[in-house]
This record gives sequence, C-alpha cells and structure tokens, in this order.
Amino acid sequence: MTSFDIKQYANFEQYNFFNKAYVSPGWIDIHTHCYEKQSLYTDDPDEIGVRQGVTTVIDAGSVGANDVDEFYHCKDKYQTKVYCWLNVAKIGIPFQGELLDLNNIDEKLISQKLQQYPDFIVGLKVRMSKSVVGTNKLLPLVKTINIQNNNNLVPVMIHIGNGPPNINDILALTGKNVIITHAYNGKSNRIFQKDTLTIEFLNAALQRGLKLDIGHGSESFSFASFKWALAHNYGPDFISSDIYQKNRCYGPVYSLANVLSKMLYFGLSLKEIIAKVTIEPAIFLGFSHCGKLAVNYQADLTFFEIKEVEILAAEGMQQEQTIKLTKEIKPVMCVVKNSIIELGERKYGKNK
Repeated sequence: MTSFDIKQYANFEQYNFFNKAYVSPGWIDIHTHCYEKQSLYTDDPDEIGVRQGVTTVIDAGSVGANDVDEFYHCKDKYQTKVYCWLNVAKIGIPFQGELLDLNNIDEKLISQKLQQYPDFIVGLKVRMSKSVVGTNKLLPLVKTINIQNNNNLVPVMIHIGNGPPNINDILALTGKNVIITHAYNGKSNRIFQKDTLTIEFLNAALQRGLKLDIGHGSESFSFASFKWALAHNYGPDFISSDIYQKNRCYGPVYSLANVLSKMLYFGLSLKEIIAKVTIEPAIFLGFSHCGKLAVNYQADLTFFEIKEVEILAAEGMQQEQTIKLTKEIKPVMCVVKNSIIELGERKYGKNK
C-alpha cells in the first residue's frame, strides 16, 4: 500500500459493510497441506486460502527435497500466496512413516534446496510420532536440529503425537526458532494435563525460545488440554488449522475461521486471535511486507464479521467432545495479489 487518493482511479469501487465488518492484515495459516500432487494429505490452496479469507497458506511438510522444485514452479498459479515447510524426509509424506528409513534425510540436498528457494521455503518440518519414526525414535529430530544449526538457524516445525519418542525428550531438544505444532493434543504423549516433569521440560524450552502452535487437525486438538493450558498461562503463539481436503469437507476443521471461532469460545480476545494469524507469524517467519496494516506493506487484507450463531463444534473427527459456539468469525472478503476476492455464503469449507 502507498499513501494516495484511491478515488482518482477510474476502476475505483466502494464497498459498504454497514459497520458490521472488521479489517485485518491478511490471515496466514502456518500449517496446511496443499501440494495437490501429494495423495495422503492434500487440497487446493485456493480452497483453503482465499476462498476462506486466508491470503497466505504454508504447506507443512507434504513436500520434501525431491519434489520441492515442482511445488515451487506451480505456486504462482493460485490466487493465494503459497509457501512451504520442507519435510526433512526427501520423499515428503506419500504415506505414514516417511522417517522409518533415515536414508530419507539427505542433509546436503536439504541445504541445497534451502539456498535455492529462500523466498519459498520458510523452514523445516519433522514429524516426531511413533507411526512416522518407528524405532528411530529421536534420531530424526537430532538430525533436523543439526541441519538447522548448519543453515543459519532456519525455523523448524515439529509435529508431536503418540510416542515414542517421549515428549520430554523432544522438548529437551527444542529452543530458538522452533515451533511445536499440535501442542494441545490429548494423546497419551501430550504436553498438557500430564505431569509436572513435562511442564518443567516445557518451561525450560520456552525460556530457550520455543513457540507453541495449535495445529488443530483431525485428531490433534483437545478441548481439555487447551483449557488446562490456558488456565496455567500456556496459550498459543500461533493459531493454525492443519487443514486438508478431508477435514475441510467433513470436519472437524472446516476452515481456519472455524478454528479462530473456537479460540473466541475459549476466551481469547479478538485482538490476540488476529495477531496470532497475522503479525506474529509474519515476524517469526521474516515476512517483511505482510502481516501488518501500514504504508509500504502489501495490500494484503482480510475482511470478516462476528456473527451470532448456535453451532456445535467438535474437537475431533469422532465428535466425542463438542462445544456450542455462540459467536462465529466469518470472513467476507480478502485482498491479495492486487485482486479483490468476495466470499459468498458458505457452509464451513464447502461452496453452497
């Protein structure tokens, strides 16, 4: 945006939201799956992006060093701005278990791709759960942190889930420029509502600079864990969806806006919610021209309303635990890449 009188332009249009809409910097979803040539977790970036009021999506590890070239060369065909976390496994996530074979971690190739695509790859993704690492336990994370240290402390996103490895051992290796996603899951290897020893490991990691991310996903967000964490002042640094086609269409995610609406329910203020999908991730990832409303920043905007509703929202696909939302954050328009995208009436992630 530059400072000038926009009304001087012949194609000037005025939108009247009748004092019902808010405007914020364009929303950034730091955990999505949107590489369309990947089969396990995938979606159209525009379906989870601009058509849901999200101007920037970051694919979280669907792609490794083997396929990042192709992903990079197709990113500009979308209205949504697309970036990626590069999976430390060169094969990405074609199936569960990309890190069962440590030969899939090619440090030289990863470093080459980080240097080749500094404006596309925001960091590294490593999935540290039993189904992914098997008997390798902590070794993939040890290798990832070593790669991070050899590449200017590039950001790292760590997926956590069922163990082994034990969550305490994972936390012990984390620090500056590291995000734990799925931080509020309810699995047996969880961080919160577990034991005081885990909280001691967490406190030490937070002092070293660790960041916590929602990473809602299909089965990775627990209402009970989140309530406990908030009550003990362990709120999220970032709010992301972990959205892909299945949990967009059939829940429980549906959209980033739906995840934000859950945050309202749990008592986060609108101001802090929006910060956690705009300025905070922009600062962390070094995005210098978005995440903020200011002269000389890109015209990258999300317009949204707060609507009175009565909606049952589930924490997981099995819908055992539900909450009743009375307020919904509903995007109505966004501006990105010099285009205005008006959003029609939508039910969750589907076009009506």
